[in-house]
Amino acid sequence: MAELNYLTLSKVFGKLAVANVTTNLQNVVSNPTNSGNLLRINTVWLTNVANTPSHANVIILNTLNNTREFIVHREAIRNFSTFKVLARDSSVYLPEGHNLQVQSNANSRIEAIITYELLQ
Repeated sequence: MAELNYLTLSKVFGKLAVANVTTNLQNVVSNPTNSGNLLRINTVWLTNVANTPSHANVIILNTLNNTREFIVHREAIRNFSTFKVLARDSSVYLPEGHNLQVQSNANSRIEAIITYELLQ
């Protein structure tokens, strides 16, 4: 994987990803190895749609060496409320070979909404 030269990026595409979060780690946004792209994660919202509190994890997985970095670990989300994980003023970059993953302690209680930009 070659290091991207950010100065040569010339196109920006706005993207949206939505997931029904389960107890299994799931990739919501992926940037494959050798894609030639850079992703900027602008916002991550977690909404509890159930009548009971739940916990959630948001993780960046480096698929090149299988390491995980938690953005949020076991965040308690009250029933019928939304938790803002990232906002545009605290966006993070997802380089090649990295995935944004989500997980909950209970199935179908939390929904994740992620907005991001595909930079080419």
